[in-house]
Amino acid sequence: DPCDRRMFVIHFTAGVLNQENDADREIAASVANGGMGIPEGGDITDVIKYLYDTDLADGNHGTAPDMPGVQNVMTYIVGEDPSKTDEWANFGGTDKTILLTNNPEDLHDDLKSLFRNIISVSATSVPPSLPVNAFNRSEVLDNVFLAVFQADEEIRPYWNGNIKKLKLDGLGTDGGTIVLKDANGIAAVGFDGRIRPDALTFWTNPATLPPADTDDGEVNGADGRKPGRGGAGQQIPGFQTGSPGLLNGLTTRKMFFDSGASLAPLNVDSGTASLLQGPLGAASARDAADYIAYMRGLDIFDRDGDGITSEARKWIMSDPLHSRPLAINYGARDGYTVTNPMIYIAAGTNDGVMHFIRNTNPDGSESGIEEWGFMPQAVMGIVPTLAINAQGAYHPYGVDGAPVAFLKDINANGTIDAGESAYLYFGLRRGGKAYYAMDISDPKAPSLKWKIEKSGDFAELGMTFSVPRLAKLNVDGVARTALVFAGGYDTNKDKRGVVGSNDSEGNAIFIVDAETGALIWKARKGASTGSVSAMVYEHVAMTDSIPSTVAAVDMDGNGLTDRLVVGDTGGNVWRADLIGGDRTNWRIELSARLGRHATGGNNIVNDRRFFHRPDIVPAKDSLGPYDAIVLPSGDRPNPLDKGGKHSNYIFVIKDRNIFPAAGPSLALELSQLGDVSSNCLQDGSCGASPPDLSFGWRMALEESGEKGLATPLTIGGTIFVTTYIPPNAATTSLSCQADEGSGRLYALSLGDGTARKNYNESDDDQSKPGEPTTKADRYDDLASGGIPSEVVSIPPNKILRPDLTVESTLSGNRWRTFWFLEENGDL
Repeated sequence: DPCDRRMFVIHFTAGVLNQENDADREIAASVANGGMGIPEGGDITDVIKYLYDTDLADGNHGTAPDMPGVQNVMTYIVGEDPSKTDEWANFGGTDKTILLTNNPEDLHDDLKSLFRNIISVSATSVPPSLPVNAFNRSEVLDNVFLAVFQADEEIRPYWNGNIKKLKLDGLGTDGGTIVLKDANGIAAVGFDGRIRPDALTFWTNPATLPPADTDDGEVNGADGRKPGRGGAGQQIPGFQTGSPGLLNGLTTRKMFFDSGASLAPLNVDSGTASLLQGPLGAASARDAADYIAYMRGLDIFDRDGDGITSEARKWIMSDPLHSRPLAINYGARDGYTVTNPMIYIAAGTNDGVMHFIRNTNPDGSESGIEEWGFMPQAVMGIVPTLAINAQGAYHPYGVDGAPVAFLKDINANGTIDAGESAYLYFGLRRGGKAYYAMDISDPKAPSLKWKIEKSGDFAELGMTFSVPRLAKLNVDGVARTALVFAGGYDTNKDKRGVVGSNDSEGNAIFIVDAETGALIWKARKGASTGSVSAMVYEHVAMTDSIPSTVAAVDMDGNGLTDRLVVGDTGGNVWRADLIGGDRTNWRIELSARLGRHATGGNNIVNDRRFFHRPDIVPAKDSLGPYDAIVLPSGDRPNPLDKGGKHSNYIFVIKDRNIFPAAGPSLALELSQLGDVSSNCLQDGSCGASPPDLSFGWRMALEESGEKGLATPLTIGGTIFVTTYIPPNAATTSLSCQADEGSGRLYALSLGDGTARKNYNESDDDQSKPGEPTTKADRYDDLASGGIPSEVVSIPPNKILRPDLTVESTLSGNRWRTFWFLEENGDL
């Protein structure tokens, strides 16, 4: 990326070079002696190429420390004769010369564009999606779907976004290297952990790409990492051919909205405009019709100034900021085969649309076409902000929640046949307080199953951050497929610089019927603790909102979910035991107080918050069996919070009240978890006072402002978890990374937090070469900047890191054992 970990030179040249040989000797010197090792007789192109191709902060160049990722130099050339200097720019990674003219306004505009290019960064903050092989669920397919977006460089509310496809090359090879490749079979990931600018992703039609803006890092014939080029965004019906159309049709874009209990076409007509005038916040039905046309993708407000309002907007797909793409494998149906199954990708964006994207065609050719888009009425109020797109206006949130799917493959043949069903579920995250269920059994003709809004049984619902989790439960002696989600986020916790206070919404856990959306059971704040009815349990300490996804676990292996675990924004960890079919016996209790409610914890340093699903791992130590609850703390809405305020940890709680729990247990306190931050258990420096790990452990995130903002993954006794480190003055002075911050990947022992990999080979103990021995061996600095996502499992023994590289898990081959939910209703 033009500005994540690089340095920049802007080289003005005019006239004749008279001193190009003056530093030959210094340049020819070895790296150890301060040179570049370029033989004498080389020229400026050799120097520019060296600076671009070399990591100058790898610990071997001068006094610069070994910094995360790759710090190289990009060279911009400003000159009078591009025929002589374009080669320089090309070797410097900037493609062509910026023309030095006599017109100061032209030069001003060119330099302004150059600096925008340096500070503007495309990004992804959600993990990639890999489809499961429907015919062998122990395997994943080689397709990788990436959500990319870029904040507007002029601080406007509309952000470009896209879904792009790459492929894993080497998948299925025994011990071979696995890399991401593009449509040309070329390695697709740059040294900065993002898609290379010159990569051609699958679905992209290079023939219809607009001319590349090379000043903005674009490459002709490629879409690369740019959200506004190629990918699924290019394949939205009507985008390439001129117009998405005013009405749903065979050749126009198909869009729907929720009208009562059904879906209705989002058409530009008088009836629809009148119906949606209120939700859109339009002054008149005519204005509402214009807003609908805008959402369908028309340039109805003529933003390009060409006088044509029936054409497609410059870009139609907005940012998928937090909505992880979901790959849904329908199997071999409707002309598709086992080797080319029908796969669709669901992804939400912050213009308020849930997109449904076709992966390939039945003949095996690439597609990427949007089959349909769904826009809930609940988010339509953001449309005027997006349409006006005023500089300085806030960036709105629409369908920002990650979707999940339920496939009812009754005959278990890997294909959703006629008579079988597929359902899609999603919330809105900060876009609103609602959940939606859609019937997508026919991927070309969706329908609305149900929606849940903040009222009635769901009065406690906050912002729907919590991604629903599918579960099969014993409810009154009948197996029922359910969705489990937490109450969500209360914006009361947006307050900064103060200790968090009790929330008025979001402090609940819900279980609903997956078919109907009806409430099965909930836990909420109450004046006392205990069952109020078969459907409601109250706990006096449920005072904090719960934005996290809930971990739903089958603890006894009978195919039924019987335990839920989740953390809240007050630093509490909750455990619900769903014992038997009688819901009056279901209960929730505190497992740990690790934040502001802990003894002596009511201060800003201890105001820890949990935003991501914990990992639950059955384990055993010398004291007996326990359920390990693995989770990092960190304030997701305030990622730039620095050290000296909140102190965050990676926690492993050893819950010895294993299922079925004998009864309520006392909540663990922070002080009861052994502090393994020093790594003395591995380097042998504990002396006579090793940390007591009887109840678990905690490892401090020691960098300034470091916090855990992703779900951990435990494989073979190794915890893989990422953290985010906000930028600070020290790193900013040594790299161009002014805005993004950086990420780390930790690989820790589940039992005691020691390093499981030798990530830092420079400090190896010579008596134990290649073995992890120090604190620095615990983590690896990610090549990509910004907030890292969680790692993604690639069975049987690999993970895909947030910087899009593949790494071994250290474990033997591991296989999925829970394949699908059987729908016979028997217990």
